Amino acid sequence: MNDLSNVEACVLVGGCVLAVDLLTVAHEASERTAIPLQSNLIASTAFMEPSKEWMYIDNDGTKVGPLEKDAIRRLWSKKSIDWTTKCWASSMSDWKRLRDIRELRWALSVRTPVLTSTQIADAALSILHSMASAHSDLDDAGEIVTPTPRVKRILSSPRCLPHVAQPCLLGNQALLKYLPLCLRLLSQEIPKL
Repeated sequence: MNDLSNVEACVLVGGCVLAVDLLTVAHEASERTAIPLQSNLIASTAFMEPSKEWMYIDNDGTKVGPLEKDAIRRLWSKKSIDWTTKCWASSMSDWKRLRDIRELRWALSVRTPVLTSTQIADAALSILHSMASAHSDLDDAGEIVTPTPRVKRILSSPRCLPHVAQPCLLGNQALLKYLPLCLRLLSQEIPKL
């Protein structure tokens, strides 16, 4: 992804947003991660219930929840909810259709994965880093390029930036390889950040 024409073609067809979508599967890995070196945490997390953070609006217009993600999966498999069902979690500003919530969309995929959630997120971060680093923020004279390259505008938008920054909070060392580099590339020389 180092060739600028490939990066531009990928951005034009929505490659940035797709890579950010793939990055959100890191949430799946973090829900199953145990902290191996601290035995008191392992003991306490072994008996913890999954967090019940999801709510949805059923066909009668009633708010149901809070539920854990596994309950959402069961409702999906029973066809009690579909892509148009409105869902909400405490971290969201408003209710969204299920198909618009990246984390749930990937959680409901049914095929056997070839890569682990961490490997997918790591590959997505690598792609995002390559795409962001392909565009320089400065021209030959050392002046800031205006307008800001499209890939950086997309990734620093309110729609994508929270999902790009989220892996910082997951405690997964494998994802921290590219993440600081991506965030630095996005914030470098951009006046609005």
